[in-house]
Amino acid sequence: MHGFHGRRSAKLTVTIRPADGQLEIAIADDGRGLRDAASESRSAKGGYGLRNVKERIEALFGPSYGFELMPGETGGMRAIVRLPIIEEQTQEEDA
Repeated sequence: MHGFHGRRSAKLTVTIRPADGQLEIAIADDGRGLRDAASESRSAKGGYGLRNVKERIEALFGPSYGFELMPGETGGMRAIVRLPIIEEQTQEEDA
């Protein structure tokens, strides 16, 4: 919502793939980008959401996991979320 304020349309691309034994979720947009979005003043409603998500992922799975934000290759922003691949065990495997 922050990178698209005032726009009627936007492009958002989500890619999910295994990478180096982790699940990598890449989210890219064609919004205003990091510099423009970061220059706005924080509202009373937020500003801590991304830090909170990063801290929760690291607390659950360790420092190898989490996310990073970066400028998109052609503008906008890109976020990469890294999570462990957890394979579900069936009851038969547990026995």
